[in-house]
Amino acid sequence: RQSSMLRLWKERHVVVTGDSFMFWYTSPQDQVPEDVIALKKATGVRRDDGYGRSNAFIITTKGAVMPFSAASEAEMEAWLRVIGKGIVRATTTEW
Repeated sequence: RQSSMLRLWKERHVVVTGDSFMFWYTSPQDQVPEDVIALKKATGVRRDDGYGRSNAFIITTKGAVMPFSAASEAEMEAWLRVIGKGIVRATTTEW
C-alpha cells in the first residue's frame, strides 16, 4: 500500500472479510489493524499504471483514491476479483 503522507510504498498484510471489510496490518502477527476500508463505501477497484509500480491497482471511494501494488500480475488479478466481489456484496441489497 502507498503511504498517504510520504508517498512511499510499504508492504502490508491485507485481509478482506466475508462482511466486506478490508483490513491491513503491518505484519501477519499484528492483532490490531493499521487501517480498514468498509467496501460498501467503495465505488470501484481497477488496475492503474499511473503510480510507477508494476501490478498497481486502486480502490476508489467518493472522497479518496487508495493505491495498492501486488507482487505479481496473477496476485493483482486475484485481489481485483476479491475486492470487486466484496464491493458488490456490500452494495447489493437482498430482496
